[in-house]
Amino acid sequence: MIEEILFNILLRFRVVHSIPGRLRINIPHASKIPAEWKPDDSELDFLRQIDGIRDFSFSYITGNALIHYNPSVISEEEIIATFRHIGKVLTQHRQEIKQISRQQEPAAARLYLIQLVRQHLCPEPPSRKDDRR
Repeated sequence: MIEEILFNILLRFRVVHSIPGRLRINIPHASKIPAEWKPDDSELDFLRQIDGIRDFSFSYITGNALIHYNPSVISEEEIIATFRHIGKVLTQHRQEIKQISRQQEPAAARLYLIQLVRQHLCPEPPSRKDDRR
């Protein structure tokens, strides 16, 4: 159930408004996400860690994400590509997400999803041991 909602939402976002340094993206039907599946603001901190992103906020009421960014570091197109990449990651792991959402409590499954996306957007740097090769 939740996986269907997530896929329909994340694959159908659209740019509502854009000026250099500020981008508003609408994610339709975000209000349909059950409360226990909605990440809180701190769980989305990894989006703020993307180079060039100054701030990220999301309203489940309007379904809008507001992104403030440094246009000399990251472009609007790169931000949109990041959102598309999140959709692709979830699509690639669709069966796994479906299984986890059925087997685990919503909070644990939600954290798994966040970790999955975080790993694909912000991979861990290689350890020093790996650097010596």
